[in-house]
Amino acid sequence: MKSIISVNYKFMELPSRELLELVAKYADGMEVYVDYHQQAEVDYLDEIAALMSDYKLRLQIHGESTLSLPEQKEFLARVNNYRSYDGLILVTLHSIYDEDIYESVERTKKYFDEILEFVEANCPNIEILIENLNDWEEHYRLKMADIVPVIKERPRLGVTYDIGHVLADGEKDLIGDSAQINDRIKNLHIHTCRSMTDDHLPIYKGDKNWQLLIDALRNFGDIPVVFEYNLLECRGETIHEKIVDYLQTFAPVISAASK
Repeated sequence: MKSIISVNYKFMELPSRELLELVAKYADGMEVYVDYHQQAEVDYLDEIAALMSDYKLRLQIHGESTLSLPEQKEFLARVNNYRSYDGLILVTLHSIYDEDIYESVERTKKYFDEILEFVEANCPNIEILIENLNDWEEHYRLKMADIVPVIKERPRLGVTYDIGHVLADGEKDLIGDSAQINDRIKNLHIHTCRSMTDDHLPIYKGDKNWQLLIDALRNFGDIPVVFEYNLLECRGETIHEKIVDYLQTFAPVISAASK
């Protein structure tokens, strides 16, 4: 079971090599999100991607589904030039959501069809995954039950199963609808929560959701596990200290889930 840290702009206070050296001590890779409209963030991703093999780290990308299709294609073409230490680069995207659930599904289908067609023709080093979401600030976003039909109709589309999103919706069954497409799940996201809108929190041993999360992980075997936390919720005074704390939560989870 590979452990992956979720990296975004909050980490970029550290020079890229310093971050990579820290991650390599505790984890197997990074899933990186950047704002494509912020050149400094894209440059930081370029630096990380160029060094991943030196540190024997897996590279994954958390993309942004609000990019226009031309921007998304431009970004994916850039990612295709990167190299992960162990093969294809998984690119996770959210579904599209609208005020109307029917429109959300239809817009998601159209968006992903265009992306999949582009990737098949132009990006042999990438695999596209769709992620299940949870309710957020009175918006209904596509959950696993909503995206299962979308996935079944698109054999080239993989899945990022965000267990934390299910937990944030108040569910206790963290497997549920995912069992229908278990063979398509290529990536897991985990985090804990205090409430529906406060749900990307660190998992410390003894957390109230500890056993639910451990039991869920045991169902998925050797799938990469992305610990997707809000870095600022981690312990420590400096960004360096918070990143170390973040990384040190991984081993107890992986160990417990492996028993």
